[in-house]
Amino acid sequence: MKRLIGKLKRVGKRALMKALPRFVVNEIVRRSVELPFELSSEFKFKIADNPHELEQAFRLVYESYEPLGYCASNEFKMRATVHHALPTTTTLVAFYRDEIVGTLTIVRDCRLGLPLENVFDVSELRTGGHRVAEITSLVIREDFRRKNGGRILFPLLKLMYEYSTAYFGVRSLVVAIEPKDDAFYRSLLLFDKISDSRVRDYLGAPAICLQLDLKKALNAYQAVYTKRIDHQNLFKFFVDLQLPQISLPPREYYTINDPVVSMDYFRKTFVERLNVANQSRDRRRVEACISNDSLRRNHPRVDVEISGLLRTMGESATPEAMAITLKDVSRSGFRAAIEKPLLPETIYEIEIQVSKNLRSRIRAEIVWINVNNGIGFAITEADKPWDQFINDLYRSSRSATA
Repeated sequence: MKRLIGKLKRVGKRALMKALPRFVVNEIVRRSVELPFELSSEFKFKIADNPHELEQAFRLVYESYEPLGYCASNEFKMRATVHHALPTTTTLVAFYRDEIVGTLTIVRDCRLGLPLENVFDVSELRTGGHRVAEITSLVIREDFRRKNGGRILFPLLKLMYEYSTAYFGVRSLVVAIEPKDDAFYRSLLLFDKISDSRVRDYLGAPAICLQLDLKKALNAYQAVYTKRIDHQNLFKFFVDLQLPQISLPPREYYTINDPVVSMDYFRKTFVERLNVANQSRDRRRVEACISNDSLRRNHPRVDVEISGLLRTMGESATPEAMAITLKDVSRSGFRAAIEKPLLPETIYEIEIQVSKNLRSRIRAEIVWINVNNGIGFAITEADKPWDQFINDLYRSSRSATA
């Protein structure tokens, strides 16, 4: 293997990698990685939680994308899309001292769809009500790429993994990449190729679409990496390691949005300055998301990711409990994903851990079933913890959109 790695350095790496069997490529990539288990306190990794950090990230992406023709030139030297303004989008940033030197954006499902869906079809990943998110705008500042690239990239990917699995409420991550980057995502990060996804032109270059099932990723990382030495052990780095330089947002309840862009900032920056919402339909849809137009309803819905246990009631009652995941909630009902089929016209009892310190028990019945959106329930009986939970959610949601 050492001879093979040496040969890669002497000949055209890309050409040779294409000719090698997949298992050999996997091993080369996994042995070449150097994971930073120790980092200087001068590094910091977090979500962008204010417009100033967003704009620093947008400028960093512009510096990388504009010379390659991936975005048009503009006087503000920022690259952003309408998706960056949505409350269902989170931008991650890497700081060195007080400067942002790396960024990555995760775009979750919303009424606009995902950016790559202009070209690729990922609808099958939503079956059963599961959410999908797209990784985009991954950039490291040029002067950090060679010497410190791994010290920024891998903690940024670790933050992406932790945030996506515990905070963002998604089942699958998708990404559109140039074919030359295939080995990094498939051999190292264990993404799978979505069949027939290669296109000749995506943002001016050939591209393929890959996906990572986060529910399966934990076992896959453990199987592939657990016996490797530390600096090659992605499972230990992603799952076991606690990096003090990484900070995650506080959560009182299991909500999944971290909105940054206000209506005023969207209109001034995205519409007037960057002109990225130049279609009236896109602008109206983004504004509806930012203002959370569901809050105008008597019983507005709030996005969540809450695990619970479901049991049948009445004559059809069974002692076995089934796992259920609540996807959005309101005072009168909720949408959920569940792995097994359920019977309509049946009352179900659901036990839910709505926060670390609050458990609720409610009763509900099915009102609709949709293969892509999951199952809709109407609440027939709720307890005081549920009312407290909903009241707090509505209060915080309205303050966030004010």
